[in-house]
Amino acid sequence: MPELKDRTGEVRIMHNGLSAKIVKYRNGRDMDIEFENGDIAIKKCYLDFKNGKISCPLQFDYIDDYAIVTNPNLTPNFSFIIDFKDIPLIVNNYWYQHKDGYAVCNISRKKIRLHRLITNAPYDMEVDHINGNKLDNRNYNLRICTKAENQRNRSKQSNNSSGYKGVSWHKGMNKWTANIGINGKREYIGSFSDKDEAARAYNQAAIKHHGEFAKLNLIE
Repeated sequence: MPELKDRTGEVRIMHNGLSAKIVKYRNGRDMDIEFENGDIAIKKCYLDFKNGKISCPLQFDYIDDYAIVTNPNLTPNFSFIIDFKDIPLIVNNYWYQHKDGYAVCNISRKKIRLHRLITNAPYDMEVDHINGNKLDNRNYNLRICTKAENQRNRSKQSNNSSGYKGVSWHKGMNKWTANIGINGKREYIGSFSDKDEAARAYNQAAIKHHGEFAKLNLIE
């Protein structure tokens, strides 16, 4: 392929409707492209740029010091939250929502989870989303923890009939019972006529045994 001239500053309209500009000339084959919404595409072929074939998978909605990032190529659209300072970590990869609910990308055939990339978590540790939202990847919402600590912050199971974590109906006793997991074992807290009372008892036990990782019931 013959050497192309430096085309920095050239603007074209891509097939997705966004205008894009060459912001860095690398060589006759590769150059960096910036879309009108601020997204950067690295090492793209000039002919693809000329023909409008360079896709822009992510869109950013900036709010104060964080951004809501959306992949409009997915149906329904997939969005996640990230601190503004961490945007450089994601702009060169295609992000989507994995079946486990987390934001992921594939690098060299390896699945990378965004929360682990941001925290640089050791392989033997997990990352807890404090507010329970797997797509809120702001630093304040992420903490490195053990598997046991992460499990403490889980919400109630989908088959829970009481509406409260740690509370279930015991047919034999004809009462609501409260139980809590401690070091991998299920510990009995007590039995109650009212499920709200059982939920309060669970909350007290969770604060005592789980500390900052306690997932408390919201009781009206």
